[in-house]
Amino acid sequence: TMLMGLCRFCGCILEMVCFWYCAPLMDRIGLLNVQLLALTGTAVRLFIYATLTNPWHALGAEVFHGCTFALPYASIAVFAGQHVPEELKGSVQSVLLSTMVGLGTGGGAFLGGLFANAFSVQLLFYWSAVAAAAVAGALYFVDILRWATGHYLSAEDSMLPAALADPRDSVFKPIVQKG
Repeated sequence: TMLMGLCRFCGCILEMVCFWYCAPLMDRIGLLNVQLLALTGTAVRLFIYATLTNPWHALGAEVFHGCTFALPYASIAVFAGQHVPEELKGSVQSVLLSTMVGLGTGGGAFLGGLFANAFSVQLLFYWSAVAAAAVAGALYFVDILRWATGHYLSAEDSMLPAALADPRDSVFKPIVQKG
């Protein structure tokens, strides 16, 4: 019980730190890159859980809790705030929170429970980490191709929202801007 409480305490403290610094981080590297950073942090966190041999090592995974909850939620809220009319912002925030916490957490717990019951909890965390890393890797690869070719997608050419196709959101923004 003490370990679970410590994990939750550390996770919440680091979550507050991430919420505090997420605005400057979004300004510096862009919303897309904040999402990619959070997805990468999720992959690392799940991989740590998959390879635990000592329960106390779970405290190390909680280092990534702030980045895996606060950064995605804050960046999605900012994105919605930039693209939703003022009179709908409260409704969009409600739908966002319901989807993330209700559908995401509830559905994840249900499907994760089925998978863990059929196979094992360790395999659940391992394959979830692999899936998160694969999605993050694919998104980084697409962004690298966009940057390398100088062909950033326009809103008409992309299935992504127009803000995600913005060259200013490239992974390489802090390093160099093409063009």
